[in-house]
Amino acid sequence: MIPPPVTARSDGAVALLSTLTEDELASADQRYPKWATICQPRRIGLPILNAVLLTPGQGHRELEAAITALAAATGRDQLMVRSDGGVEVHRYYKGGNTFPLAEGASKAAGLRGHFLMAPGWACR
Repeated sequence: MIPPPVTARSDGAVALLSTLTEDELASADQRYPKWATICQPRRIGLPILNAVLLTPGQGHRELEAAITALAAATGRDQLMVRSDGGVEVHRYYKGGNTFPLAEGASKAAGLRGHFLMAPGWACR
């Protein structure tokens, strides 16, 4: 059985890419191939846009918490929505799309597996 991807810390805080441990980065869930791929440069210390993974079944509360945490960590007023989870068959933002924070939740809602990124802000 594949363990669920890390989307929150044990204290309930959102698990931003910049907060994942070496083990969490190394075991990034392959069901989300784009997410697993961006975990690897972070794992070896290269700069990468900070991000947070949202999986199917997470609701509006988790989405809002992810947006708030990403904005607080980066100081950005925009976020990029990227879809993930294999072959694209439904509505998605090819290559990602950047939106003001106020629009982020409505644009990301309903996507099956996706992650949010902070454009122009790399974590080290």
